[in-house]
This record gives sequence, structure tokens and C-alpha cells, in this order.
Amino acid sequence: RLSTFSNWPSNRVHPVSLAEAGFIYLGTGDTVQCVYCQGKLSQWENGDDPIREHFRHFSTCFYILEMKMNNSALLTGTSNAVEVTDSCTDRPHVNTNSSSDAHASNNPTTNNKYITMSSRFETLKNWAHLTLTANQLSLAGFYWDEEKKSCKCFRCNVIITNWQVDDDPFKVHALKSPECSYISQVKGKQFVADTVKTFVNALKDENEKLRDEKMCIICTIEPKTILILPCAHLVCCSKCASSLQSCPVCRTKIMGTVKTFL
Repeated sequence: RLSTFSNWPSNRVHPVSLAEAGFIYLGTGDTVQCVYCQGKLSQWENGDDPIREHFRHFSTCFYILEMKMNNSALLTGTSNAVEVTDSCTDRPHVNTNSSSDAHASNNPTTNNKYITMSSRFETLKNWAHLTLTANQLSLAGFYWDEEKKSCKCFRCNVIITNWQVDDDPFKVHALKSPECSYISQVKGKQFVADTVKTFVNALKDENEKLRDEKMCIICTIEPKTILILPCAHLVCCSKCASSLQSCPVCRTKIMGTVKTFL
């Protein structure tokens, strides 16, 4: 990476620091690009720290997240460089701070063999899924456990099987193991709390919907137990059915009823 900076025009940031942060020089202006996440940064200022700038603009980069795991103190400080986009016109100055979490190796349940994202990624290189990628899973803390034939977290040891097409590995991890310190470290405790809360609320809504579907559509108190003939609609309880002359759904004249036991 360092060899790409032979014609680096700026004296504001040293090429060695940029290369160590995962960047190569693209040969135009002071624009650099990460070889891992492909993110581009430019307009560097005196005092900029390439590692911190990298984390600020591309916080899910495989390379920079591994740095955070090894030394979160590297990622604290002031950010000035600008992410290169098609419509980049301003230069926001944001002070970004990252809390210091305990190193993974100090956790007694940690599988140190897979403490780095690159080591987890290697176990998933033959991973085949319609939407989820090995990169997404390794970022979320998972490696492939050949013995279990499942994805397993290197930190909390939770095992996940039967991934769905629209699954978010981080959210699944947070739901299955909300106490996992890796998820809190990478995504934040608020992310875990919000994920669990959203899931619980969705369950409540689903339960209420199922309960409503079972209740008599007239009194909404008693369960549906009367099958109306000949239309075969099951929509009311025995008490309400006794006063009906026609089906409340299709208005067909009631010729008979059958009590059901669900």
C-alpha cells in the first residue's frame, strides 16, 4: 500500500499513517481508498489521524473493526477528512469518541482462535447463502463451527442455525444472546436494547392480532364457536348467534348452525 504514495502531494498526513490505516493513494488530489471496504477519503488537514477518520466514515469496515477490537483507544479523537461522494460539498468537523471496552481475550468464554474477523472469515469462505455473506457474518462475530454445522459466536458461543433470507446477523445475534459483550462493543448497548424491544413489541402485536381473530366479531369478548350454514362462516359466539337471522359477513339467510370446539 505504501508504494502507491510515491507521488503523494500533501504534507498534512504522512503516507505511512495512511497505509497503516488500510489506504492506498489513487493518484488524484489527496484522495485515498481503503483496499478492504473501498471507501474513499480526501481533503485531509493537519492533525488528522487516518485510523480515526477511517472509523468515522466507514465504521463497518472489516479492517478497521478488527483494529477497534484490538485497541479501541486508537479510534478516539477529532475527525476532519471528508468521505468522497458524488455530491460532497461541505466539510463537517465532528468529534468522535469511542468507549474503551475490555479486550475479548479477557473474557473467559472467548474462543481466541477466532478473535479476529479475518480468522472468522476464513472459516466461512465456502459459505453459500442467497443473501447473507461471509463478510456480514464474520463482522457480527460468527465463525463456522464444522462440528455443529452451524454459525457460532467466538465470544458468547451462541449457535445460530436456519438463517432466513432477510436476517440481519447483528440483530439475530442481539436477540439470541443480548448479554454478548461483543455485540455491545461493536454496535452499542442501545442497539441491543432497541433490537430486543422491537422484537418484543412485534410479538405482542402478533398475539393481539391472533386473539382478535379468534374473538366473536359481534361482541368481541367471547371466542368464535358457531359455524353458520350454508355459508360456513365461523364468526360469532353462541350467545350472539342466537339472535341472528342472517350471516353478519355475507348476509346469507341462516339455515342452521354447528357448534365447534377449537
